[in-house]
Amino acid sequence: MKILLSSDCYTFQTGGINRVVLSLAEGLISLGHKVKVLALSNRNESFKDGYNYYIRSIQAFYYPDQRLSFARRDPLLKELADWHPDIIHLHTEGACKGFVQDIAKKDHIPIIMTAHTDYARFVFGRFYNIFPVRLFFRVWGQVTYHGKAAVILPSKKACSYAQFEKVTCPLFVIPSGIMKERYQRRVSREEKAELLSRL
Repeated sequence: MKILLSSDCYTFQTGGINRVVLSLAEGLISLGHKVKVLALSNRNESFKDGYNYYIRSIQAFYYPDQRLSFARRDPLLKELADWHPDIIHLHTEGACKGFVQDIAKKDHIPIIMTAHTDYARFVFGRFYNIFPVRLFFRVWGQVTYHGKAAVILPSKKACSYAQFEKVTCPLFVIPSGIMKERYQRRVSREEKAELLSRL
């Protein structure tokens, strides 16, 4: 299967979303899928690096390390559209959302999204639950996730986020995977017993 992954947050940033996308790309490739990743460049220049396609961007004014891009006619976007992916998996609601919607439109490619952020809490903090905030994010969610084949949420709690209250596409809870071999190590019975008694 040809899978296009996309995220505004990727290798030039530190955070959970880029880690999920990197792990997913590596996992899908190891299973034999053909994968390309569409992300924002860390400069005002587009380039490719292996299966990663970086579209030129500028520094966003509203959040550190966040990038913006309006490069809808970039040659690399055309190259990805001409690749004809079977499915697109989008991980952010920013500039890349517009890019993949353009790619998907031509061949009616299904887009699934993984929603990683409770935007009402992220933007408004402790005021996330007041009516005007919830109303705004209900409407925003309807617009943002409209027409998607499905939305993946990382937890049951995420189903309660204001942005999903009026979403009509299917919602699925699938926790984000981790590369467990990075965090596993063999522990002897003695060390395990000592840890259990201490903790």
